[in-house]
Order: sequence, then C-alpha cells, then structure tokens
Amino acid sequence: MKEIYTCMAVIFYKDSNEESHRIYPVKVTFGNFENGVFIDKNGKKYEHIISTKANFGFAMRIDKAFDPRKLRSMLLSKKLINILQKKFFYITVKNKYNAPLMIVSSKELVNGYILNLDARNRDPSLSMDTDMILYYYIYYYEFLRDTYSVLTEELDKENIGKGELQKPSSKGISVTDIKQLYQVLTSHVIDQEEPIREILSAIWKQYNGFPSDKSRNILISGKTGVGKTKIFETLKKYVDIPIAIVDATSYTASGYVGKSVEDMLLNLIIAANGDIGRAEKGILVIDEVDKISQENSLSSVGERKVQEELLKLVEGNTFNFVNDGKIFSFDTRRLMVIAMGSFSRIDKQGKKTVGFERCADTENKKITREDMYENGMIPEFIGRFPVIVRLNDLGYESHLRILKTGEHNILNINREFFEKLGVKLVLEEGTNEAIAELSSKSMYGAREIDVIVEKALEKASFEVALNPGVYGELVISPRTIGDNEKYRLIRKK
Repeated sequence: MKEIYTCMAVIFYKDSNEESHRIYPVKVTFGNFENGVFIDKNGKKYEHIISTKANFGFAMRIDKAFDPRKLRSMLLSKKLINILQKKFFYITVKNKYNAPLMIVSSKELVNGYILNLDARNRDPSLSMDTDMILYYYIYYYEFLRDTYSVLTEELDKENIGKGELQKPSSKGISVTDIKQLYQVLTSHVIDQEEPIREILSAIWKQYNGFPSDKSRNILISGKTGVGKTKIFETLKKYVDIPIAIVDATSYTASGYVGKSVEDMLLNLIIAANGDIGRAEKGILVIDEVDKISQENSLSSVGERKVQEELLKLVEGNTFNFVNDGKIFSFDTRRLMVIAMGSFSRIDKQGKKTVGFERCADTENKKITREDMYENGMIPEFIGRFPVIVRLNDLGYESHLRILKTGEHNILNINREFFEKLGVKLVLEEGTNEAIAELSSKSMYGAREIDVIVEKALEKASFEVALNPGVYGELVISPRTIGDNEKYRLIRKK
C-alpha cells in the first residue's frame, strides 16, 4: 500500500542565545498536520520553529497529497532545501508587540543586525508563507493586523479561527483542559502518570471555581532527576497562566543578605508581563524547599525564619514592596504555591509506611506531614499544603523508556543535529540498554542520561567538526558508552 501524506514541511534547527535564535533549514520531510503540530512519516512531532522550546521545529508547510516514493516529490524537496539554504533566517523579539519575528534576508550581517530592513521603517522582512501567516494570526493578531492589515482582513473573512485553527489562549492550552495537559505532561515526563494526575487534579480545582479561601497548594517530594521541575517547566511552556519557578536556597528572611519573598513575587509579575492581576492568580513553584529545613544546616534559626516568611505568602497576605523605583502591592490569596524537594532523609528513617505505590522499578512510600515535620519543616508551613504528592523513583526500566520513547530525549536531539550535518547517527543493539544501566545507578536520576550521552559522543563530535562533509554515518555501540574512543565514522561514498 502506498503511503500518502497530506503535506510536506521544512524542518529547521534553532541555534539560540539569550536574545535571539538563528535557524538553519535541515531537511524537507513528509507527514501530516494536526492541531498546529506537524507529524512526520516516522511519527515525530514538531511545533512551529518560532514557538517551540526544542531545537528543531517546522515552518513553510506545503499542503498537498505527497507520495514520498515518487521522484517528483523528492526533486521538489531537494530544490526547496537548496533555495532555503541560500537565505539567512533569524528570530528575535525586539519589537513593541513582544512578538517573535522570523527574519529572512541575505547572509549579510553587521554586528548581529540585519541590513535590509523594510524601507517603510517597519519591522524587518518576514517570510509570509501560509504557516507564518497563521502563526501570527493565532498568537499575535495585533502585530499582523498593524503590519499586514490586508492579510488579517482576508483571514477574518475566511473564518480561519474556526475548527483546527481556533484561536487559543496565549500559550495554547487552557489550564482547565486537564485531558490535554495530561497528554502533554506524560509525553515529557516518563513513569509519573499517577503523581501527574494528582497534581493536575489540584490545578483543575484551583482554576475551576474552587472556594477562594481554599487554595490548592501542593507539596511535592521526589528524588533528584525524577521530573519534579520538568513537570512545571512543561506547564509553563503550554498553559495560559503565569508560572514562576524559584530556588528556595537563594532566599533569606527579611533583614538578612540575599533574596526575599518579594523577589519571588516579582518573578511572577515578570512572567505575567507586568500584569499584577494575572500574576496574583498564577502559580509560584518553590524548588529545593527541603534545603531550608531547620536540620539541614548550622543556621537553623535562619532556615526557620525563611519558612516563616514563606508561611505569610501561602497563608494569603498582601505584600507591598518597591522594585526599580516602582511600588507593587501583591495579594497572594488566590496564588497557587507548589513547594518541591527531594526530602532524601525521609527514606533513611525506616518509618512505618502509610501506603505503597508501585512504579516500574521500585516501591514508593507515601509521605505524610509528620515525615516533613521530622525532617525540619515547621508544622505551620506544611499545614498550608492540603495536597501532598510523591513522585516515583526511576530505575533501569524507566531510564530505558526515556531513551526509547521520550519525545525530547538527548539521543533524538543529537540524531537530528548530526542529520543536519549530513551524518546519520546509528546505535548498535544494546546501546540504549548500556546507557540506561549506567544512568539508573547514578544519584542524579534521569539527568545523568544527558551527561552519559554527551560524554560518549564527545570525541566523535570533534572528529566530525574537524572534517565537515566527510562522514556520512556515525556508529556507536555499548562499548562507546564505556569508552568514547570506541566509535565508528563511515565516510561518504
């Protein structure tokens, strides 16, 4: 049976720095377009290159029935990529709309700035293909209207906002669309389905009319590298409310040298683009909260004071503070607070287990407020968290699933990176297993996978960099994981 795909798209690689992204056309591939996401013939999903946080994304989609085996289609793809590679692509957000701009010009560049700005002194030139137009129409309507009014008039007439392209909220998914959020989170964070359900249930209540005096604050425990921070980094990317993630170890009580609780709230205001009303209904994630337990350092008095300062925040109070000459008044009564930490000493206590949950690799003990109290958290503080969630430990099988099924794992990122250089990354049988075996024994959890893979590819990457265009295939094996000199590079024919 012939495989017919509904569209063809250009996949770009994004090279980022703090202020901008330079993007390179990598390949043209066939696939289907569903709900704003391009799914290639291998089932890999790509978001638009402008909006995605990943290194790879699509743009310049062509809608047509394509049979990849037909010579005509292949010639079309080669012709298109050759044309694109002669252009220069650049993404920046320096404009009054705070909208990302995809700039297309010649390769001439002076001190990081594009030379050929629009003659009418508007924003730099844009590649206004169908996907680009729809992207701005959906996410930055005002920018498109003011810059290219004819386009928005035509799109309005066509009711583009209906159906598949219905105009979403600012970040795409409503915070109460729990079904879609669950699908997104479980595709990014492996083997945490039950904890994710508990977290999303609390969020759903918080933002679906739960009494305003009953904030659904959540206390989360879990070992390093199991996905605590990843869950909220992913939510921050997709949901339509401001989320700020802060590290508790950076903060001190009032009167001490260091950051204060007000700085946490300022991060939320920044996440809300200065809209305090939105920030007050946002989510504040305080990571490493176990590091401010009273028994965790010599300065127990100072740690208790930090907890007492945070207690004022979770109780629901109004904070007045000055920053950069501006006066802010912030009401935390509708703020959702997530406190997270590893609480590693709980596992060493040998206390009676209240309940059990089995993940793929280990049994995970439910934690209680008593556990938290005995680990240096003051009862007044932990008593303000009606929801307590423990993330599953991740063992060998979980690490292997991350490598084989995780959509954003480091192997896929490297595979696509080498592909844009014309080098196919090949893993011999047992390589994934060797990585999982090594990473699952580390105290750093799934984070260790990145370290192991990058170390294994270190010398091969340097060899490819020294000889651009020479090699067509890079082969790594289980032996490469133990010794990064044991790889094979195959020259192009």
